[in-house]
Amino acid sequence: GFGAIDNGASAITTTGVITGGTLEATTDTAAGDNAAIGYTSAEGLILTGQGSTSDITLKNDADATVFTVPTGQDDILFPDGAKAMFGASSDLQISHNGSYSLIADSGTGNLILACQDFSLTNPAVGENMITAAVDGAVTLYHDNAAKIATTATGVDVTGVITTDGMTTSADINFGDNDKAVFGAGSDLQIYHDGSNSYISDEGTGDLNIRASDDLRLQVNSGGSFINSIICNDAAAVDLYHNNNLK
Repeated sequence: GFGAIDNGASAITTTGVITGGTLEATTDTAAGDNAAIGYTSAEGLILTGQGSTSDITLKNDADATVFTVPTGQDDILFPDGAKAMFGASSDLQISHNGSYSLIADSGTGNLILACQDFSLTNPAVGENMITAAVDGAVTLYHDNAAKIATTATGVDVTGVITTDGMTTSADINFGDNDKAVFGAGSDLQIYHDGSNSYISDEGTGDLNIRASDDLRLQVNSGGSFINSIICNDAAAVDLYHNNNLK
């Protein structure tokens, strides 16, 4: 039946339950309080605690832990299977199920990572897996060694390309002494050493050159290619001198 209780700076202590419509805190909490609710104009509502495992534990009405603040830390710890959910439809969800971690976007939009520079590393942040720079390269790594990097004109590959097939609509440029190698034993090799070009068969089999029509060997004479040898589709071999049939 009291209208109000004002005991000044004195404390009110009870071992029972305090029930009411609104609990209004007006001052900060003190360090070391076992559990306190406070308020400052800069920080707003303040919850502090002091436990052996967690300083703050938030539970639902089934007495299940939603999250905790570990003792003496400024982290938030979600238990296995709990999700941090964002958006009106909970489209973005971040969780760990005890075995693996998951960032899931179940909405219709994109999952966007916006940053100045991006790095995907190992847990110790000691080895790169993927890096991306603004206005620069996106690089893929193997065992912390760069293997594929984008450039302004295409991609730069470090190492050997192994593929089951390749289709290209433009030139493939090899540096001096870089070889296009074919066969399990690298028997067929095509390359340029800076001075001369080579088609080399390093295996024990034959080097076969086939054509569905004429097969021509031509040389550059004054900027124009002229015939030296023509193997035509009639199985004849024509020899030329200065582009004249002999």
